[in-house]
Amino acid sequence: MRRGGRKKSVLLPQPGKILSLIEREVSGRVRDMVDIVEYSEADPIIDSAELDTNLLMESVEDIRERTKRNANILIASGTDNVVYLMQALAEGVDPDVLGENNIIVVVSQTHAPSIPEGAGPPVCQPSCGAVDNLTNAIYLTTKEKMRGRIGLYCGGVLLPPRGLIKIDTKDPQPFRCRFTEIGISENPPERDWHIGERKLAHLPRGKPHKYQLAGGVESWGFDPLSNYGNLPAAMEGMIGRKQGSGTTDSSRQRNEFNAVVVQAPGSSNLRQSEEELACVNEAAEIGLEADVPVVLISDPLQPHGSGEGERAERSFVYGGDFALMREHLDRAAGGRGKSPVLSGGKLARPETKLLVSQAVCRGMRIHEYHGRELLKYVQTAFADYESYLAGE
Repeated sequence: MRRGGRKKSVLLPQPGKILSLIEREVSGRVRDMVDIVEYSEADPIIDSAELDTNLLMESVEDIRERTKRNANILIASGTDNVVYLMQALAEGVDPDVLGENNIIVVVSQTHAPSIPEGAGPPVCQPSCGAVDNLTNAIYLTTKEKMRGRIGLYCGGVLLPPRGLIKIDTKDPQPFRCRFTEIGISENPPERDWHIGERKLAHLPRGKPHKYQLAGGVESWGFDPLSNYGNLPAAMEGMIGRKQGSGTTDSSRQRNEFNAVVVQAPGSSNLRQSEEELACVNEAAEIGLEADVPVVLISDPLQPHGSGEGERAERSFVYGGDFALMREHLDRAAGGRGKSPVLSGGKLARPETKLLVSQAVCRGMRIHEYHGRELLKYVQTAFADYESYLAGE
């Protein structure tokens, strides 16, 4: 209830709605291209805003099992946190098991209208966003060029699973990516598709071992109102809660706190005052003692290949100079290689958080790394990721 007694209307997930749209609203021409071997729904269906590390790991394991059935997979998801699901699938699905099949995740910014009982198809207009997205996602699963790939479909664009962010907008296609699109289309609802060549950013990289994540990977943002001097105290406070050593009964509860991802704008991504940079290094040193890495990334997102070609120029988003920032952080720490702050380069925030979550989880639980060993392991994980995407 809102104040004053007015009810707030919330649209809840409707069981069976997606299957009904496929059977009654997707065009027969597209439906005839596929055999629906199996249809299933989450039980219970939850809002994508409820996604957490446990659900992400469960989702990856579920999809890994389904890839063994030698069929393409179509996943309908909410938009709120689908970029995290995409990154988890990209890193968690075994490419050898996926083989020549594909995984397409479809979302929509708009809801399909309710379909009255007994109504004959079609009820939705051809321009209905939800139906258009579902129709084209099914169509794309049939394309030969999609073999072995994972993609996110929304609003006429098929995006790679990595390096995604969601822009808070009412645009029919609210996602941006640091990699170029897998496919783009024109002339809805009968779309003309152009699908690009396969790239490593489109393909899964899963390892044979279980996909695991550590929760409690937090993110901080620096802006003109930020006081860098607050960082060490904030780090100490959060570590105190992690250890259950708070000063009140409620704060003595142990909490997960495993890493911090810091975003900062500007040509060097942080202010260049050594006094302020020393605070960043101090926070990272405090984190180091408690196995909590601090990772610095640019803000906003820097797409790959910016300035190369007409489309790249139109989609240019600024990213900072990390070599310069590393130099300043090291100087403030007392010399080359002294700063304990890790560099996430130009990775997107969800991409960074999932990579560091996976690295911290595996580094601590499997390899039993701590302190600087853990820090080195996380930085190596970032380097391995970039090397993979570079084809090295």
